[in-house]
Amino acid sequence: MVLNVVLGLGFIVFLTYSFVNSKNLKTDLAFHRRRAQTLHEELEKSLKRLSETELEVKEKALQIEKMRVEVIGLEEKLSGLKHRIAELQSELGTDPIQD
Repeated sequence: MVLNVVLGLGFIVFLTYSFVNSKNLKTDLAFHRRRAQTLHEELEKSLKRLSETELEVKEKALQIEKMRVEVIGLEEKLSGLKHRIAELQSELGTDPIQD
């Protein structure tokens, strides 16, 4: 009889402890899930900003390359014009332009 009462009380204590412990675990799990969701959203935002920045960098690099090509073309044109001026001055018999 005493053994049955002790076992019954032990079982009730075990059930109460398990219930409280599982409730605490569920609360912790919910907290960590919310935190993981927040971190996931921040990661997505960061990845989006990174891809936008990479796109901007590629666009700037393309603009720089176009400007370099344009500068090379203008330098060639300037060289050709200087050469033409030198030819015309030599035809006129004047002193060539100094660079």
